[in-house]
Amino acid sequence: MADFNFSVLTPTPRAGVDDSALTRVLDSALRATDEKDRWEITADGFWCYLTQQGQLRRTQGWKLHVSATLASAKTVLTRSLPVLLDGRSPFKFARTIDHVALLNTRHTPRGHSGKFVTVYPHSDEEAVRLAKALHQATEGLAGPRILSDQPYAPMSLVHYRYGAFVEERRISNDGFYAWTILDPDGNLVEDRRVGQYLPPEWARCPFPQMAGHGAFRANKKGQGVLIGDRFLTREAIRQLNKGGVYRAVD
Repeated sequence: MADFNFSVLTPTPRAGVDDSALTRVLDSALRATDEKDRWEITADGFWCYLTQQGQLRRTQGWKLHVSATLASAKTVLTRSLPVLLDGRSPFKFARTIDHVALLNTRHTPRGHSGKFVTVYPHSDEEAVRLAKALHQATEGLAGPRILSDQPYAPMSLVHYRYGAFVEERRISNDGFYAWTILDPDGNLVEDRRVGQYLPPEWARCPFPQMAGHGAFRANKKGQGVLIGDRFLTREAIRQLNKGGVYRAVD
């Protein structure tokens, strides 16, 4: 699957929207911490990146995503930054409210949508700690489900998936550039970014398994997905970010 490069997209500015609202949240959070001198800040057309000075990012592992709506983005970032700035892991966030709108549009590829904040934990243990802290900090706020990830808990804005931390891509059999990761034997395999949670079989999940993750589950015979213990769906007629049309049996 081709990588979707948000950095080359320029959303149409909307009247009355403050382009500096989210960066001002960052400035305020940095002023409130004694750790501000540890962080290097860079920005491209779409993302604002924060990395500790001299720190090398892992090439792959369990990463975190936090979602938000246009209305909640400022509050989500305000609550998330104290957790992130207190840690040592690199992270990025969508730089403007208009960029949040682009992340959440119905036509954004389902494997990339909704990822307002991305965190690259320096260890699995840190990933678990940050996920819990971010969940507690943002609990009750609004945000979409990130389809490529597993929610940390039911209705949580915090999601996780195993994937690449740095840009390592190759040409796929379909002629597209695909993100890659290494399997335990050192072989390059595709880092699949699609509209469902598909961790590599060999990646041990360090996160606690919360009750309620099984609302959509495969039926016993492996023939489709059973929704609400009633509707057995076997194929999608059409899928978009906003939802899908499915063929099912009652």
